[in-house]
Amino acid sequence: MFEELKNILADQLGIETDITMESKLKEELGIDSLLALELSITLENKYDINISEEELTKLKTVKDVVELLEAKGVKA
Repeated sequence: MFEELKNILADQLGIETDITMESKLKEELGIDSLLALELSITLENKYDINISEEELTKLKTVKDVVELLEAKGVKA
C-alpha cells in the first residue's frame, strides 16, 4: 500500500524527494488544503471509497493516509 501511495503522491505533487511513512504531508511534502482535497479525490476515485472532510483534516503523515486506506478496506 505504501509504495502505491508513494507513487500517487510523487505523480500528483511532481516531487522527487524521498517519501517515507513518517513524511509530514504539509511541512515536508507541501500539501496544503487544496492539494489535500485533490489527493482525497484521487484516492476516492482510485479505490472507490469516501474520505470525509473530518478524516481529511486528521491526516498529518503518509502513515496516517496508509492507515486510513487500510481501515477502509483498501488492499495493497
